[in-house]
Amino acid sequence: MISAANSLTGSTQVLTGLTYINNVITAATANGQFEVTIDGIYMDDNAASVLYNTYGYTVTKRTYDMGLYPSYVINWAPAPTTTPTPSVTATSTLTPTPTPTTFYGVTVNYYCYNISQTDLNNATGNSGPYANYNGVLFAIVRDNGAHQVQSATFNTAGFYTNGLTSALNIGDPQFGYYQNNVFITDGLSSVQINNGNIPCIPPTATPTPTVTPTKTNTPTPTPSVTPTLTPTQTTTSTPTPTPSVTPTLTPTHTNTPTPTPTVPPIVYQSYDYQVSGTDLALATGNTGIYSGYNGAVVAIVTNGYNCSNKTVRTFTYPYTSAGQYLEWLISPVTNVPVFGYYRNNVLVTTGLVSTQTINPAVPC
Repeated sequence: MISAANSLTGSTQVLTGLTYINNVITAATANGQFEVTIDGIYMDDNAASVLYNTYGYTVTKRTYDMGLYPSYVINWAPAPTTTPTPSVTATSTLTPTPTPTTFYGVTVNYYCYNISQTDLNNATGNSGPYANYNGVLFAIVRDNGAHQVQSATFNTAGFYTNGLTSALNIGDPQFGYYQNNVFITDGLSSVQINNGNIPCIPPTATPTPTVTPTKTNTPTPTPSVTPTLTPTQTTTSTPTPTPSVTPTLTPTHTNTPTPTPTVPPIVYQSYDYQVSGTDLALATGNTGIYSGYNGAVVAIVTNGYNCSNKTVRTFTYPYTSAGQYLEWLISPVTNVPVFGYYRNNVLVTTGLVSTQTINPAVPC
């Protein structure tokens, strides 16, 4: 059994030597990421200064619970690039071509959505870990232009302009709904619209012209004179009263615009883990940047968090002791963590004795 003094010495060397941080950054680089978040138990301000001044990283410190629990966001993404817009000569009138939107130098397409109530009604029969998917449509993209997985959920029929962006070389997002625990993408009444490099705008309603009321005049009849003969030859004229003119009014119709529905928040779920000593024993032979994963089963979380650090991020969580861990990690329902162990520097995800189970509960 290693002594406490040797454990302290080894942990201090890993911390001051940036070994753990280097492993996390290297793994993120292999996944095409440009940013990681490190808990304060693994680094401090001195390490942040070394990363910035020596290695050229951008480091942002964040604190939670009145500054008691820090974390550090390490970023190495390039600055966004823009395409210059050509100038217009005074001798011709040109319609400018929109400059493609870029994230981290990646050109993206914009997507808007017209959601049908028929599809929302068809999203039924889901149970177990899929019970939260009843009455919901999903759109999922592998790269939103910032090298991140992104998803949108829709539970109300209508037209959505703030949908998703997708890197030009990735293709259209997956779009559909779950029925009886199966993801359906064919035969949808709802429509996913690729709007190119132009952000979506709501459909413009055609205004109804205002009708001006027309006044109808009723002609005034000519009064008739009835002569009355008396022995004295006196004539009396009785006038007929003139009826008043009543105008006929046509009502004016007012066009009421239809409000644009908002995109509901992303649905999260947690995960329970049963870590086996068999898998921990197989996690061997790792060297270099993977040496920290010997004797560990890992869960690689995308766009998730845990209760000790609620910053949404992509990170690798190691389990080094056998046992049960309930509601341990949280991520969107569309981003289930990758679960396994490293052996000889290779991630093994099949044939595990350890298990990862979806839990619909979100504890924090």
